[in-house]
Amino acid sequence: MGHSILTCEHGTTRNWDRPFPRCEVPCGGNIKSDNGTIFSPGYPQEYPTSADCTWLITVATGLGVRLNFTLLQVHGPHDFITVWDGPQETARKLGVFTDGEPNEPASSTSNQVLVRFRSNTEKGGLFRINYQAYTLQFCLPPPIIPNADILMASKEFKIGDIVRYRCLPGYQLSGNNILTCRLGTHLEFQGPPPSCEVTCPMNEVLTASTGVIMSQSPGSGFPHFESCSWVVKVEPGYNITFTIQHFQTSRQFDELEIFDGPSRQSPLLVTLSGNYSSPLSITSSNNKVYLHWSFDHTTSHKGFRIQYSAAYCSPPSNPLNGTVHSQTGTKLGSTLRFSCDQGFRLIGQSSATCTRTPQGIYIWNAPVPLCQVMACGMPIPPVNGSIVGQDFTLGARAMYQCNPGFRLASPLAMSVICQLSGRWSSNEAPPRCIPVTCPDIGHSAVDHGRWRLIYGSQSLYDAMMMLICDPGYYYKGQRVIRCQANSTWDYPEPRPACESESESTSPTMHCRAVKSAVLLSAKLCFR
Repeated sequence: MGHSILTCEHGTTRNWDRPFPRCEVPCGGNIKSDNGTIFSPGYPQEYPTSADCTWLITVATGLGVRLNFTLLQVHGPHDFITVWDGPQETARKLGVFTDGEPNEPASSTSNQVLVRFRSNTEKGGLFRINYQAYTLQFCLPPPIIPNADILMASKEFKIGDIVRYRCLPGYQLSGNNILTCRLGTHLEFQGPPPSCEVTCPMNEVLTASTGVIMSQSPGSGFPHFESCSWVVKVEPGYNITFTIQHFQTSRQFDELEIFDGPSRQSPLLVTLSGNYSSPLSITSSNNKVYLHWSFDHTTSHKGFRIQYSAAYCSPPSNPLNGTVHSQTGTKLGSTLRFSCDQGFRLIGQSSATCTRTPQGIYIWNAPVPLCQVMACGMPIPPVNGSIVGQDFTLGARAMYQCNPGFRLASPLAMSVICQLSGRWSSNEAPPRCIPVTCPDIGHSAVDHGRWRLIYGSQSLYDAMMMLICDPGYYYKGQRVIRCQANSTWDYPEPRPACESESESTSPTMHCRAVKSAVLLSAKLCFR
């Protein structure tokens, strides 16, 4: 608080030109360093009542922030610290911390963290939070959604990794079934996850050799009376067996009709309503069956679940960016082989065999695999630098950049390309970021004066130089200059100079040279 640099003034009475500063813990602020400490307001004294402090920590893109509560004497529930994974309180909450709660380190998935402290008690307390930037490498696990399985390569998800959602039999997927781990404002799986719901279609054609047909659960938002219909169509020469696994409906208002053919004009196999406590099997005489379901949403019955199957395994669809190779057909014991296009790697099993379950269902013993584009992961950023880019998959280019005040030692190493091998085009260590330099003014001519280094390294970025005048001379103008990120000194205009006391027109400057004249140049610097 106050000015960091004080200067001893000229005149018969020697005074510092400004009051002495003091160091206090701020209540909030914008922090842009890669590591440091946040103290409670008033530290090391206890924090005040009714404090409300907010800190925003920002590090380089591609880095996250890890918080470690090394001291936490915050008395909940009225006093607490809240941390968000982003610059606003609408971001994902990393936690609410008090002295009675576990205080495991909180790690962000973005380069910004918002910390807010509130107190509303007379008790007071203390806290100390160490923060450290770290390289973002892994996405959080993909969200679990009801009635779905997730196919994944491992439990760690690097940039470019994908996962695939597959609905359980009888459910329909809505949305994207594949999510990709990407680096945007956060390192996370891109896009919302899909949902798996039971639908009420009209004349939906089902061509798989096995499947499940289900009724919608009772609920609001639907017309009171509604009807759904399905056409099951398998390969010619096969008939279809339906197993009613459960059936709990209203005998008065609900009805399921199953026809031995592709329409309601086909012969009726069976009409079902009411409740059936034990499984019931029905087999068609051909390869097509029509099902019509009419029901009343106002009832609270559970509905039905029907498994159907034919005695073969239907060929699966090609995986995205891959191919299915049928080697021996679709009958029991037949095998399939899966392959991925060049530049993609296979996740899952590379082959599958047609098997028969104890319930008589013919299915492949492995799901269709994923074909994931080759990825190289985020390159190692240089010291005092960062990586520019969000896509680190095959063919992507990542750029190196240096922090303000630094430059690449070699302009030829500005970028790398992700290659087919899954490695970046340069196998060497990341390039070096070296400090920018300003012209050497250590011995620059200043009449009756010289420049002296008071902070940093000679001529390097952020170095500070102070003009020292010879005895009997005083400085005029700004006497402290700093090396800027653009390799120039922040000289003021007019340039600082050293003038003799006899040249001064200021009444306070008419003083004779004394043995202590060197004190005219005295300066205190606080950091």
